[in-house]
Amino acid sequence: MKCTSSPQRYLDECLSVMKADGARITRTRKAVIECLAVTEHPLTPQAIVQLLSKNQIDNTKNPGNAPEVEENNSIDLASVYRILKYMSSLGLVHQLGSDGGFFPCTHASCNSGVHLLTRCEQCENTKEIHMPKDITAGLIWYIENETDFLPESHILEISGTCNNCRSI
Repeated sequence: MKCTSSPQRYLDECLSVMKADGARITRTRKAVIECLAVTEHPLTPQAIVQLLSKNQIDNTKNPGNAPEVEENNSIDLASVYRILKYMSSLGLVHQLGSDGGFFPCTHASCNSGVHLLTRCEQCENTKEIHMPKDITAGLIWYIENETDFLPESHILEISGTCNNCRSI
């Protein structure tokens, strides 16, 4: 499979993985996925609740209506935490260490070894970069053999300044 790059492909991939796992696809789960699909910044569970409750999704990046939530147009924080935990267990989101925000995994379907996330400290735009396994194999080998530590999660977060912010 190709790496996920568009919001629709991310939504389709998440729904496919969840269905294969036997999960029910509720409107709330779908709304959280849609919220993550269009973000350029890591989102905390609180930010997701706020975005969904106010329908503040940027519809220029997500044609059509904002994600549909339950009838009363509200979603509770505990549900969002549970959904994000479940998505994380399936490898569909990354939780960033810098602020605890969640960001969609755009490489879930292509089996990327190390997930490299670059994050601009000025505008907070975050991107996931595909790193071929032959580039990162040495790092993983070193960690396993020289430090007697077996890595289970391979997420590297690099902060800096994006090209747009540097040119301002």
